[in-house]
Amino acid sequence: MASIVMLRLCLLAVLASSWLALVRAQPSPQVQKRITQAIKAAANATSNVDYTQFVNVFIGTDNFGDVCPGASIPFGMVKVTTDFTGYAPAGYVTDNTQLDASPGYFSLTLDNNIQMEATSTRRAALERFTFPKKSKPYFALDLSNDLPGSFAGGSMNIDPEQGRITMGGLWGSSWGPGRFNYQAFACYDLNNGGNQSIDEFGIWTANEYGLDAKGPGQTTLNFTRDLIGDDYESGALFSFKNDPETVIARVGISFVSVEQACANAENEIGDTPFEDIVAQSKALWNEKLSRIELDLANTPLNVTEMFYSSFYRSFLTPNNATDETQGPFVNTTSFYFDSLYCSWDTFRTFYPLMSLHSPVEFAQIVDSYIDAFRKNGWIPECRANHLPGWTQGGSSGDVILGQFAMTYHDEAEALGIDLEELYSAILADANDTPPTWDIQGRQAALYNDYGYVPFAGLDASSVGRMTREGSRTLEYAFEDFAIRQVALLLNKSEDVNTFTQRALSYRNVWDPSVTSDGFQGFAQKRFMNGSFAFTDPTWCSPVDNSSRSCSLQPDNTVGFYESSSWEYSWFVPHDTAHLIELMGGNDSFVNRLNHFFSAGYYYAGNEPSFQTPIGYHYANHPAMSVDRVRDVVFTNFDITPAGLPGNDDQGAMATVLAFHLLGFYPVPSSSELLVMSPFTPKYTIHNTYLNVSTTVTVNGFDKRSVQQTIPKKVAAYVSNVTINGVPTASRCHIDFYDVFKTGGDVVITVTADQDSADDCEGALPQSLSTVQFYTFCLFVNHVPPSTGATSAGARQRYDRRITDDFTRAAPDHHYYHLSDYFACTTMDNLVAVGIGLGMRALIDSLAGESYSTSAIVGIWEGVVLNHFLAKYPTSIDPYLAYAFRLFIDFLFAKSMTRIVIILLWTFLGMLLADVAIQMSEDRRFRRLGRHVTRIPPLSWFIIPSRSRSSRVRFNPSSTTVRAARRAGLSSAASDTSTQTPAVRPTTHPLPGRYDQYSEVSAPTGTGGSVTPSQSTAELRSNPPRPRTPSDELDYIEPLPVIPDTHDHTEPDPRRQTLPPGAGKIDRANDTDAPSIHSGLTTPVNEPVSLGQPLDDEDKPAPHSGLTTPENKRAAIQPHTEGLPAVVVYDTEGKPPANLPDQLPVPIRLTLADPSPPAASVSMPEPQPATVGAVPLAEIPSIPTLEDAPHQGDEHPPSYPEATGGDAARGDALAADTESHIDDESVITTTGEKPAIIQKADELRKQAKEKEKERDRIRAELHEARREKRHFDAFRLEIDYEEAQHSVEQLHAKAARRFYRAHNLNRQPHEVDVHRLQVTEAMSEVKRALKEALESDAPELRIITGRGNHSKGKLPILKPTIKREMEKHHINPEDDPKNPGVLVIKLPASWAKKDTK
Repeated sequence: MASIVMLRLCLLAVLASSWLALVRAQPSPQVQKRITQAIKAAANATSNVDYTQFVNVFIGTDNFGDVCPGASIPFGMVKVTTDFTGYAPAGYVTDNTQLDASPGYFSLTLDNNIQMEATSTRRAALERFTFPKKSKPYFALDLSNDLPGSFAGGSMNIDPEQGRITMGGLWGSSWGPGRFNYQAFACYDLNNGGNQSIDEFGIWTANEYGLDAKGPGQTTLNFTRDLIGDDYESGALFSFKNDPETVIARVGISFVSVEQACANAENEIGDTPFEDIVAQSKALWNEKLSRIELDLANTPLNVTEMFYSSFYRSFLTPNNATDETQGPFVNTTSFYFDSLYCSWDTFRTFYPLMSLHSPVEFAQIVDSYIDAFRKNGWIPECRANHLPGWTQGGSSGDVILGQFAMTYHDEAEALGIDLEELYSAILADANDTPPTWDIQGRQAALYNDYGYVPFAGLDASSVGRMTREGSRTLEYAFEDFAIRQVALLLNKSEDVNTFTQRALSYRNVWDPSVTSDGFQGFAQKRFMNGSFAFTDPTWCSPVDNSSRSCSLQPDNTVGFYESSSWEYSWFVPHDTAHLIELMGGNDSFVNRLNHFFSAGYYYAGNEPSFQTPIGYHYANHPAMSVDRVRDVVFTNFDITPAGLPGNDDQGAMATVLAFHLLGFYPVPSSSELLVMSPFTPKYTIHNTYLNVSTTVTVNGFDKRSVQQTIPKKVAAYVSNVTINGVPTASRCHIDFYDVFKTGGDVVITVTADQDSADDCEGALPQSLSTVQFYTFCLFVNHVPPSTGATSAGARQRYDRRITDDFTRAAPDHHYYHLSDYFACTTMDNLVAVGIGLGMRALIDSLAGESYSTSAIVGIWEGVVLNHFLAKYPTSIDPYLAYAFRLFIDFLFAKSMTRIVIILLWTFLGMLLADVAIQMSEDRRFRRLGRHVTRIPPLSWFIIPSRSRSSRVRFNPSSTTVRAARRAGLSSAASDTSTQTPAVRPTTHPLPGRYDQYSEVSAPTGTGGSVTPSQSTAELRSNPPRPRTPSDELDYIEPLPVIPDTHDHTEPDPRRQTLPPGAGKIDRANDTDAPSIHSGLTTPVNEPVSLGQPLDDEDKPAPHSGLTTPENKRAAIQPHTEGLPAVVVYDTEGKPPANLPDQLPVPIRLTLADPSPPAASVSMPEPQPATVGAVPLAEIPSIPTLEDAPHQGDEHPPSYPEATGGDAARGDALAADTESHIDDESVITTTGEKPAIIQKADELRKQAKEKEKERDRIRAELHEARREKRHFDAFRLEIDYEEAQHSVEQLHAKAARRFYRAHNLNRQPHEVDVHRLQVTEAMSEVKRALKEALESDAPELRIITGRGNHSKGKLPILKPTIKREMEKHHINPEDDPKNPGVLVIKLPASWAKKDTK
């Protein structure tokens, strides 16, 4: 009997090596039994607790949790698991057979009784196969087929004598542009130290269409990229002599070379037995998991299992790939972490949890982020397998770096982090727009100019997917808050003011006129002219059953990413106090939050929802947060494989659950922790770097409270919080520096009296608008780094920062805490007084008490006063300090004349300081200064100042410093005299390799940096090439230079009429466009040049009403002369007479001669200006242009009454009679719009009435089920489904008329059946086809498989659907871009039959 096992090199979002077992499996029931017994046994243990036994690695392997249960060490580069076909982004998915696993160990037993076991080190794996007796084991090793099907060429070699198989090749990104490739290598050792040897061997290649070729005795494969796109699988075949029952295979993995892959296996595993590697891995896991110790004896069993399983996943990624770098990071002296997957997912809870217990690992990851800035100019947003991934919200890495700075700024230098360089990195994200902000940075230019990301905005200097305008604005604003926090730490007063204002930019996308479900005011996307572009706040929410695009698709016109406006409107973590005001006050805010959950708009499975359950804290209702978190946890999380509500997203889902169970929730980029009710009576967090421990004890803990609904008279609500025996000023929040930085005891007392506990009894959580988040200026501005926030005086001032003397209640119970601000200004004033008096004493001692000395003192006073007035423009403290210094002068001066002279020269000093500032900001004076400093002998003495530029900067640490740090040595003990700059080579790499992606094409041994041996003279003669827009990044193809042929001596041409088609440019096929965010791969396609024709599916974005109609395609026309001006006319061809004096954004309107016809409607010309969030009360009403997009709550704004033929034609069109417009290219005229919109309003009203009927039926259905009236429940369930169907149909009809009124394309309909049985799938397809016809969709897209791996692997589902449809004379077609999708084209005229 022959037994065959398939081996496959699996390189996914995380690097993994797996021996493919072609089975489908789920955890054995023994796994859960083992975990339960281990927790019970540990409850009575006094020492040597094995925390790995509490971990269920299979939680999240079902329900699209995408968790990898494979064998790994903490942050390991290798993860070993089985690799399944079909939907399996983590290699493994749960199904019907059984396996076993725990941290560091993975085991699978196949149906034929072959057992596979695996364990791993950081860069290698050891696998053991046990076969039935009297069977000959055969193995097939797969080189080319990774899950995304992205193989781009490679080679393999078999050495039968040595028992070694080596391979390597190029693969593509799984969440990023398909044009990028990374290299990876593997080295399989099969001799097991001479205990086993290869018998038969050879190579093979096959596909799913009949190709099955084998080459016995052949030893080499060598492939290049298959340009036609076929998926061939190829590899090695081999067996072992003497029919062994056990086979041991050792494999090393490397991103560098085959030689290094072999060395990794030899160095990290060698001849170590399998059980010893398992033991080593478990020891590493126990060291990490023991950093948080729960009270095992008194914590509910499911809570213990959920917590340690979540805590375990918080150490799985990112992957430590240090010394395994490629591209620009070759031989970097910094740590290198991969699978930053993605920063948008992890900044909320993943890194805040890490900051509580693992500052060393946190610092290493931060170092990796900063190193990417050194090499590429921006920090990474989403990086996997050394390739950049898609940007989702913005530069979310800024928040991660801000979190580190806020919690470990005192220890940053010792941890190897230069805070100034960290600040330069995040400043680059905020101020410098990358050439393509789809993969790093953000669309900074437009955002900074307008104060928000404009919808349908003109960006002439960068490219990116111009969608998600609303959510990107909100994300950018919070990222600016993070930058503001670091600027505050580093005492950069000007930047603090700038980024405080930018952090308030969320207000610029708040539309107070939008109403949904009776609640007013929502975030909306916005045009360049300041008008809002309405989208229904419920779109892309869990109750939106349409096929609407909500992720990174080009047709996502909702304005938000993977969520709705209902959800994203809560996302203002840094200024929720003002958000409450925007929403109408505390009562309205709480009612709205309750409705948000009850209406089904909350989705626990995605990151934007993480903080909403705790939102009640900001409205002074902490007990309501406790109830909501209990409900969220037990509704969405459990200990089964389907125990996650969505994609774990690199531990994001794991860490939000961990925080809920621990009873805290973080505010990212701050040191604030919101206090909740823990699910455990006691736990201790150990910080081994700081050598401190923090114990949290819950007085009055009742296990009965740990359930979805807290029973009455059961203690669960926080009544008191003490730190080291001292009551906190608020029971709603504490600070990281209160206890976690120094260690101590936190006691949370809980009560069953919910009403008494539903009040913070002190300070509410901080918000920018309430003069808060000023904590750290006290410690960093003027306290030496050696003492920092831990000095006694600073600690006392900090502990007293919230006192009754500085606290006053405002309307709606908002509290202002000004003591931090006063402390900061007081410290500045004390410093100013000390320096001022010291300087005077020095001047008097040198020059005597003369009038000229008084003039010098006065000038000095003016400069000092000017500085502090700029820093605190609204404070009188600088004047008081100045008056105090004059008073000292008065006491010791011999003449009043001296005091008068000082006063006069003070004003001159202020004037000179202002002039100096203006000169320093003027480019001409900067240029003059540079020329002056080059003149000998000045150039000999000028020391270049430390640049704060956001470009690639000089490396602040030498190679030896970073190498010593990585070796575990103190940086203080290393040589810091040599500082080497990062140099970008000018040579371009060979095409087709990863190197062409990178900023630096670093040759081996250079790492993109100048070696210490290079002299300063060499650096001056060959300075680093600065990054310019034309240089951009090397992975962008060079653009042809477009000469400026315009004669600039001619009169200004900008008042000419726009040429036809100039307002729109066609797009070529977007081959790298990502699919909906699932953590899966996207089809890998070759780039399409601009010269290729557009296919039928390449639709432009919906028509904004301000440019040419979307369906009238315009050819790409080169511009060889100046673009015409953008002008605004009213409906009669005259300039608007009622334009406001102030627009809500800094935009200038250009009014032109009214001679052009009234049809020439366009938008105002943007004018870059100082960014600043405009207070809502100061936003004037905006004149509505006739064809501008609507801004109302349910429909576009009212239009003028139609007259004559236009009115008749509009009425006919609204009724869908013979005048129905079939041709999409026909533009709806102004006269037609009112009738169409009126009909849409009527349909929406009908839908609302039907919704009330549906809700009534639903209530009756619940009542019938509760009373067990089964027949009534059956009848009501049918009635409910019919009512729901009617609601959907009415909304679809209204939406159809809305789109028709605004000349938008019909929206395609989509149904996903790839996980359904055939009969269920057919029923779903028929229902979806009917809905698509009724909603006037252009086509129905039927998803029968996900990604390229679905190709040819669905032999039943697709043919069945085709046959069933052909019975009705409907012919589905295969999607040429995605083999798993069938497309049914629908006639445009069908909708005329359904008009009522």
